[in-house]
Amino acid sequence: GEPDVMGSVVPPVVSYAEGSFGLASWQVVGGYGIQPTWSDGHSSGIYSYALLRRLAGGI
Repeated sequence: GEPDVMGSVVPPVVSYAEGSFGLASWQVVGGYGIQPTWSDGHSSGIYSYALLRRLAGGI
């Protein structure tokens, strides 16, 4: 969220459904990484191969 005139930041309300975490498909983004599409239809975020390797423990 953005600060109001008093400087307070109100976080956005985020709701998750069961489908928010099911991987429906993914696309390669250049030689950089992948962009997943989730079961609920959202596809925000590009994940670099370096980040994915680090999250996987360097395998």
